[in-house]
Amino acid sequence: DWRDDEERACMRQREVTASAWIEQVKKINGKGACGVAKPLKVKALADGTINIGPIATIGCPMTVALEGWVQDAVQPAALAWFGQPVSEIKQVSAYYCRTKNSKHGASLSEHAFGNALDISAFVLVDGREVTVLKGWKGDEDERGFLREVYAHGCNGFKTALGPGAKYHADHF
Repeated sequence: DWRDDEERACMRQREVTASAWIEQVKKINGKGACGVAKPLKVKALADGTINIGPIATIGCPMTVALEGWVQDAVQPAALAWFGQPVSEIKQVSAYYCRTKNSKHGASLSEHAFGNALDISAFVLVDGREVTVLKGWKGDEDERGFLREVYAHGCNGFKTALGPGAKYHADHF
């Protein structure tokens, strides 16, 4: 119930509005408790300047948290470490009705409610791709950038997992 309440409050307060890059789609009634009351298809963030690939289906609260993280952490860190902004975030899992780590018998993952997004890489304006898998232990600038944005994830998200957490060596 708290998830649905959060979703309705977020939409009521118009924290996210429809645009060319964010589209509200039909309610998802997944298997069992899975689903999203007001799912959003997110093609881009930051007023369309940062693409999300592939398009992510997530809920309103997650979209708001993601926008805040991009504005407050990702772009400032990219400018500080690389002298240029991020133009794309590559994601590997958004809404998906599954248990935590897809383990039989485990409780449902936040992915099952549109409250999670697995990010595997960031693409800079010049085309350079910084992946979590290689960059976490890679060049100094990649390590610094990834550790900074990961640490800031704890500020706006209820949970932030990445390298060092089981099953998360290649994504946040």
